[in-house]
Amino acid sequence: RLGNLKRHTRQILMHSCGDTRPLMEMFIDAGVMCYQSLQANAGMELGELTARWGQKMTFWGGVGVDLLVTGTPEDVRKSVRDALEKGVRGRGFILGPSHSVAYGTKYDNFMAMLDEYDKLRAGSGGVGIAHPGHSREQRLARLVRPYPPTGPTAWYSRPQFPYAAEPALP
Repeated sequence: RLGNLKRHTRQILMHSCGDTRPLMEMFIDAGVMCYQSLQANAGMELGELTARWGQKMTFWGGVGVDLLVTGTPEDVRKSVRDALEKGVRGRGFILGPSHSVAYGTKYDNFMAMLDEYDKLRAGSGGVGIAHPGHSREQRLARLVRPYPPTGPTAWYSRPQFPYAAEPALP
C-alpha cells in the first residue's frame, strides 16, 4: 500500500500509538520517512529512537502531552530542551507534543513550549555547529536552525506548529 502512496507523494508520515519499536525496521523498509507519537511512557523514548533509527527516519514529538496538561511551564521548557538535544542527533526532527495537543492542555504550558523553542532558535544565529566549550544552553541554541530547512529535511512543508529542527552539521 505504501508503494502505491509513494507514486502520489514524496513523503510518508506515520502516526501510531504505543510501543512500536519492534516494527520500526519494517516501517523504514516500507518507506515511512517520519514517525509521530513518541510516547515515552510506552517505551518510545526519543534518545533511544534517535540512536537506533535516527539516520533512517525523522521523528516528530518529544514534549510529553502529559506535561502540557498537568505540568508546569518550567517542566515543559525542560522537556523542550531535552527533546531538542536528543532529537537533533538524527537525520531530522520535528518538535511537538508526544501525541497531539490534548484537551485540557494549559495555555501557559503550550506557550512555554513555543517560547522555549523560539528562545533557542533565536540564539542559534542559524548555525548548526555546537562548540564543546559552550554551555548546554549555547549548544542547544546552536543546534536549532531557523526555517527553511535544507538537506535531508528539505521536504518538510513549513508547519505553524510543530516546529521543524535540523540536525547539527559536521
